[in-house]
Amino acid sequence: MLSMPVLFLAARYDNTCECVESRLAEPMRAHCSALTERVVDSGHWMAQERPRELNAALIGWLRDSVPGWWPRRGSSRCELVGPKGVSPRRQHHCPGTFGS
Repeated sequence: MLSMPVLFLAARYDNTCECVESRLAEPMRAHCSALTERVVDSGHWMAQERPRELNAALIGWLRDSVPGWWPRRGSSRCELVGPKGVSPRRQHHCPGTFGS
């Protein structure tokens, strides 16, 4: 059983890997206790077909499900903030992002 936050993005019109109405995703649902599922109105190549919708779903999930790893708002540096006692993996300069 996976207990960490897990995001699954399904493509509504994916004929290659149909997970919206089929039983294909059932094992994932059974083995991920902190599963979030979102459906993007796209075909199989959702990042190319609906990049804004895909990124909005991903950013919303990161913000809500793993807030300790989200960059600090208003920072001029993208400081990755981890749980207490865990050092951020890296820091890099990215001015003008995340509300700075």
